[in-house]
Amino acid sequence: MLKEHCIPNVYEIRQSLIESNLISDQKVKKCSSNFIYDNTKRKGSDFKRVPFQCHLHKVCPICKITQQEIYRKQDMKDYRLLMDSFEKPEVIFLTLSLRTKPNNNLKKVIGILNKCFNNICKSYCWNKIKRVNQGMFMTKVLEIQTSPNKFNPHLHVHLGFKNKIMTNEEIRKSLRRQWIRETKKFKIISEYGVNLKTLNDESSLDYIRKIEHERKVDHQISSDFFKEKDSEQMKRLKGKNKGKVITHPEDQEFEEKNMDLSSYSIGKLERINHYYLTQEDFKDPHISHETVQKQLKQLYGYMGQRKTVTTKRSYSKEFKNLKEEKKHEIIQNIH
Repeated sequence: MLKEHCIPNVYEIRQSLIESNLISDQKVKKCSSNFIYDNTKRKGSDFKRVPFQCHLHKVCPICKITQQEIYRKQDMKDYRLLMDSFEKPEVIFLTLSLRTKPNNNLKKVIGILNKCFNNICKSYCWNKIKRVNQGMFMTKVLEIQTSPNKFNPHLHVHLGFKNKIMTNEEIRKSLRRQWIRETKKFKIISEYGVNLKTLNDESSLDYIRKIEHERKVDHQISSDFFKEKDSEQMKRLKGKNKGKVITHPEDQEFEEKNMDLSSYSIGKLERINHYYLTQEDFKDPHISHETVQKQLKQLYGYMGQRKTVTTKRSYSKEFKNLKEEKKHEIIQNIH
């Protein structure tokens, strides 16, 4: 059982990963341990001392937080610019997933997922949705969730529209038909692989980066998440979520009721690895320490590849021009 309020910081998590031989890169090991003088960030006439960072955000738990914040700020900028510039703008949140099998190959599944998405982007239905609703931008984020015996990669996509005419149900049905066609080519039928909702405010954008979600998971791990394997609450939640795909919650109550306890993000696996090493009595009811380390090794192996892309953005010509105008306006106001 875990002690109350024992959420580890990123330095403790990194140390646990080093002790588990999951991090071998010297740059990652020394990240933020020393200070350097940055001549681009002057403070008066002196150079500003800043922590040395490895910038390997795909595998470094410290740089990952910094990079998430950079991505989040860009998401906010795009969202605000769209909302402030047009009369009837709307941003929808799309999730695309595959029905995966136990003991699947991570690289192969992600390859299929990306091919299906690329084919959808070339399809008539996708171009019709963009044309009819006047699409302005798209942000695609790869997220990898795991369960004790398989990997569950999926895509989160933000679509920003200047003037949305089609209903969410019309868009969902159209994309669902196309998604089934594409996944059938790889002998994977994903009938329920398309989820869609409207983003009503800026706070909803955090879900694509798992900022609020990770914080809530941290709190639950540190308090009553693993109190008793056979507790009534654990049985109820586990049974209720069996076979369900958890989409973005409307509120905290929804998330607490529907959180899939046997689904793990990379960050969650890293924290559980830390708990196994530092808490004698700790035992996750769903996943062993050996499985955690095995999955993290495979995840780091894939994420560490140079060709791996976790975030991709594309803008319409009109929205690009709008961004440039905004940029020049900010520069003029400074001067």
